[in-house]
Amino acid sequence: MTNEKLFAALILAGVLGACGKSTGILPAGPNTYAITEDVADFRGGSMEAQRVTLAKANAHCKSQGREMLPLDLRELGKPPAQTGSNTGYSATFRCLLPSDPEFKR
Repeated sequence: MTNEKLFAALILAGVLGACGKSTGILPAGPNTYAITEDVADFRGGSMEAQRVTLAKANAHCKSQGREMLPLDLRELGKPPAQTGSNTGYSATFRCLLPSDPEFKR
């Protein structure tokens, strides 16, 4: 790969990488976690942020041999100075064993 092509690939990777933000999975209590994702409008906005958020939450619980129980799911609005559609999604969830009584509500 030439230096010009390598430079162009690095610039493209940087631009695409900057199109989304994530808090990652954060502990929020016993077996309780929170995550927030933000995805640029042109990459799908809040719909894609929702998909990514829930996929990461489910994967986190599955890695523990547990199931995800959503507690609070919400689309996040933009600050008043920004225009366009919403681009964020937030989830607070618990990772519980499939036999946990909380699933029977």
